[in-house]
Amino acid sequence: MSPLLSILLSAYNCALYLDRLLCEPEKELSDSSVACMVEALIGNNACTDKTSEILNKYVQRNYSWSVIKHPGNLGPDANMLSLLERSQGKYRWVIGDDDLPYPGVISQILELLDQSSPSLVYLPSEWSPDISAINPDPIDVLTRSLLRVDPPSGHCSRS
Repeated sequence: MSPLLSILLSAYNCALYLDRLLCEPEKELSDSSVACMVEALIGNNACTDKTSEILNKYVQRNYSWSVIKHPGNLGPDANMLSLLERSQGKYRWVIGDDDLPYPGVISQILELLDQSSPSLVYLPSEWSPDISAINPDPIDVLTRSLLRVDPPSGHCSRS
C-alpha cells in the first residue's frame, strides 16, 4: 500500500544542523501507526561535509526512510524533482535542509489529510539566523497558521 504522505528533504552540506532537523520526525515516525502512513525521501546533493554519515545513521534506524545520493550537485530544484519522481505518497511535503518540523506536526498533518482530503496544505516557515534559537509552541503555530484548500471548490480556510 502506498503511503499517505511523502516527506521530501533536499540536503546539501547541512551537517551542522541536520541532527536537529531529523530528530523530531524520527520521534514521531517511531510510532508504527504513523510510520506506516509516511515515507521519507532525502536527496543527498553530493554533500562534501558529514551530511552523508548523519543521513546513513537515520536511514539505518528508520525503515521508511531512503536516501538518494547524487554523484554530483544537481542544485536544489533538480534534487527535489528527483525526489518528487520517486515518491509514492498521495501527498508530498517538501522540506528544506534548514527547516525544523514542529513536534507533533506529522501526526496533525496526517489527521488533516485523512479527514479532509485537501488539495493543498500550506505550512508557514520562520527564519532565524540561529537555528538553535527556534523553539515555538507547536500547537499555537499550527492552530494559527495551517491553511488548507478544500476540493473541489478551491475554498481556503484556516484550520
